[in-house]
Amino acid sequence: MLELLSLVLAIGIVGYFLRPFLRGRPLPAWLERARLRGKPGVPVSAWLGAAGLMWLVWLIGEQRGILALLLWILWVGGPLVAAFLTTLWVRRRTSGGG
Repeated sequence: MLELLSLVLAIGIVGYFLRPFLRGRPLPAWLERARLRGKPGVPVSAWLGAAGLMWLVWLIGEQRGILALLLWILWVGGPLVAAFLTTLWVRRRTSGGG
């Protein structure tokens, strides 16, 4: 439970600090094309990829030293990237207006 709480807290903190830098930026071309097709494959694939990456890191197990840092970055980074792609997908879709 503590790991889940720290993961959610890390996503919230990183999102809070990166939000001003990412506001108003255009969507990447590949994401815009996928969004225009109207299929939610990008967020679903991002979350499945994050779950697969977290499962792989969990299988590797607890390590020490630099490998532990790299595994922790993967453990937190996978869901961060998936959450970022999902927010881009949802935000642009709802605020598109046309």
